[in-house]
Amino acid sequence: MIITKDFDAIGALAEIERLVINLLKTDDVVFLTESTKTSPKTNLDIGTLARDFLNAIIIHDTLIAEAFPYHNFNPLVHLFIKHLDDEDDTFKKMKVFSVTIFNKIKIMNMLRAEGLYEKSNKFIYNIRQEAKNSLIKAINNRHRSVNKNSISIKRYIDYLFNKHARLLVIRIDLYLY
Repeated sequence: MIITKDFDAIGALAEIERLVINLLKTDDVVFLTESTKTSPKTNLDIGTLARDFLNAIIIHDTLIAEAFPYHNFNPLVHLFIKHLDDEDDTFKKMKVFSVTIFNKIKIMNMLRAEGLYEKSNKFIYNIRQEAKNSLIKAINNRHRSVNKNSISIKRYIDYLFNKHARLLVIRIDLYLY
């Protein structure tokens, strides 16, 4: 199997979709903070969901926008990208990191210094609120459109095989503009 940038971008889209699904399953605060009496600094707890969120922030612009500039994505992915594009340079500084064990301390210090954990929690809250209002309808419309298009393609392929008796292979290139 040859792995390309497009393949990586598809994986990134799947990660963002899983992230949004997991964010919608819970109402918990993703970035938990705690101050202790011995340490005046605020400690930041980064769990699995927070790491997935940071990964999604980092991979958004660099990979997906380059690989799929004209595509219409799943409503879950579209919701995340729309909210990320609406942010005013809030998460731009995070995009230089990759979320690994080595960078975890740098990311936590940056989140603490910039107060980005509060903005991140607000960002996630906004996604959850919009999802409650309009996401179900968008997902249903998307499924209906996909089903309609796949039925249409199947009919077209059957028509081609009936019209051309010797037809062995059909190549259909789909472009979205």
